[in-house]
Amino acid sequence: MFLKSSLFRFLLVVFASVSIISTVGCKHDQVDQEVQPAQKELARSGPYLKSDQESYLRYEVVQIDLFLPGVDIESAKNMAIEARGKIYKDDEQVLGVAGFSDFPLSYDPHQGCWVGKWAMPWNPELGDYQAVVTAVTPEGNLKLSAQFEICGKSPSKDVSFPLTAVTLETDTRYDRIKFMQPDGSLGDWQGVIDWAEFMGADSVWYLTGLTKAMYYPTPDEPFREYNFELAKKLGAYAHQRGLKFGAWIGCFLPYGRTQPDVGAKFSRNYVDGSFIYTLHFSLADEKRKGDIIDLVRWMDGQAEIDYIGFDYIRTGFGGYELVDEFVRDLGLEVPEDFWQRRLEGRMLWLVSKLANRVPGWIELWQWWRASKVARLVKELVEASGTEKPIFCFTLGWEMGHQHGQDVLMMNDAGVDFVALMLYEATRDEFDYMMLSWPQYIRDNQANLVLGNCLNEHLLDNKWYPGQIAPKEYFDRSVTALEKLYPDGVPEGVFWHDIDRALSGLGGDFPVMEFALAGGAAFSTVREMNGTLPLAVHIKDIGESGAGDWALEVELINHTSADIEDVMLQIPPTLGVKPAQKEWSLGKVPAGQTMNITLPLSLGRARYTLLVGVLCTWGEGGVDERSFDVVTVHIFKKPKEKVDEGASEVGSDSSTESMELSKDGF
Repeated sequence: MFLKSSLFRFLLVVFASVSIISTVGCKHDQVDQEVQPAQKELARSGPYLKSDQESYLRYEVVQIDLFLPGVDIESAKNMAIEARGKIYKDDEQVLGVAGFSDFPLSYDPHQGCWVGKWAMPWNPELGDYQAVVTAVTPEGNLKLSAQFEICGKSPSKDVSFPLTAVTLETDTRYDRIKFMQPDGSLGDWQGVIDWAEFMGADSVWYLTGLTKAMYYPTPDEPFREYNFELAKKLGAYAHQRGLKFGAWIGCFLPYGRTQPDVGAKFSRNYVDGSFIYTLHFSLADEKRKGDIIDLVRWMDGQAEIDYIGFDYIRTGFGGYELVDEFVRDLGLEVPEDFWQRRLEGRMLWLVSKLANRVPGWIELWQWWRASKVARLVKELVEASGTEKPIFCFTLGWEMGHQHGQDVLMMNDAGVDFVALMLYEATRDEFDYMMLSWPQYIRDNQANLVLGNCLNEHLLDNKWYPGQIAPKEYFDRSVTALEKLYPDGVPEGVFWHDIDRALSGLGGDFPVMEFALAGGAAFSTVREMNGTLPLAVHIKDIGESGAGDWALEVELINHTSADIEDVMLQIPPTLGVKPAQKEWSLGKVPAGQTMNITLPLSLGRARYTLLVGVLCTWGEGGVDERSFDVVTVHIFKKPKEKVDEGASEVGSDSSTESMELSKDGF
């Protein structure tokens, strides 16, 4: 007998539990110093249950350990024990991710105990939980319990919010090209920063860590050197202009369509009945992880870089080479011959679960990949030793879960803010995101900086065919700011990206129109967060006679002090010509609202155009400006029918005149 009968009978009626101290916030990995010696002694002398950590963050797998003291490894291997666990909170059972109701425990000879793994649900309620394990043994039944905590890190306060950023994602040599500047002239690479400054952005982010086969990367130099050089120049000029600078890394996806030979292994996917190597680097590849860590260390040492970012930090399609980690991390039940199979055989077992849509398995796989990514981010940051603020790009569809990402897991892993990509979506898909996100997240759970990109085909709105891409960009940004949190306002907006605007991916629309839309989005997030001192709003636009038009604007001083040196501009763009370059208003008194009429002309070469207004004050810095925009549709009136009996010749009824409609009024 492996236990003395008297002790065993005693333990059948006693619940053995492990106590934890009451916590405020997250005391992760803290050793409990308050367990009484008598309790420890009881735990050592008979069967007991414990969690392997006192508390768990939202990306961690809960591990529950069942100890039967006095049982050696050989005896344990031959013991017929069936043990399963359930999780409770406030006496109510809590289902794991995908609705799994319980989890098995199996003997682990390395730990000398029976181990069970529980994958918590997405965004679980924080607080104290209880694991209850029922074990059926040759000697009788056991029912034991252990307590643990699920906690989440408070969002970072190391970055000033709301944050507004203009991005540059490209491999273009910006030192060799000329492009349009905000004032309409042709200029050089400094225009990247000048456009951001014009829009009122407080930072510029640049794709600095780029791997692409066409530039012949090597295992020793996997990233393109030119991007490092431009990053330092852009960062220095951004600081000179009063902006911060972020540098990000394309982590596990090389750009382009060819696998580069940089000494890293690629991920695996199942296509047409066989396993192929994808373009993504494997998340398990130590060489690629080492390259990223080295680059983060380099970035950490550059005074020009304020923020360090990670993109493409996900598996992409497939990722099945990670099957062994998936099984071990979650303690999954597998066929008896599973570990005797080749890797392809083990991957095929996982693919069959997913392809056959075995209930819960797709979501379980998504959850584990998000957990893996969060743990990887934590590893990269800690191994690099950087203390600079960290940001990560995550996809917005299905809260990122479809792609193996979760913003709350990222937050707990130490990410200071998440650049949430709301693009690669039709208008229907975008609207669906605006329904799903508020049901998932609350304010003050993570720092989310929302972004939309300027690709014209991604800004299509079939429900509003007359909508132009720059206005659709603005509308999606504002809609997300209003709807993403049900109880607050997201922490920022990013405008993605200047290279798309300059290279024509924005379609036939002027760069200035996208810039005005971006500036208006930045002003909106600042006003909604209560950090915009002086707001400008377009109230109306209409004809003023003789073919001219008038823009009615409202200025609101949100502060308790006078705002001096206030100027208004209607930035000229295709079809929009202001009556004068700028209007000087002097000051707007504290807490006051001022209404102004600005004359302008609207050209008839375009029937739909964007009109914007820019207000600056003080010295006109990036935090001393605000924008608003409106689209105008100009169309021809149908010819009026001429009265045959009319005696007048040359009546206006035979002419075509112009009519105006405005969005938002």
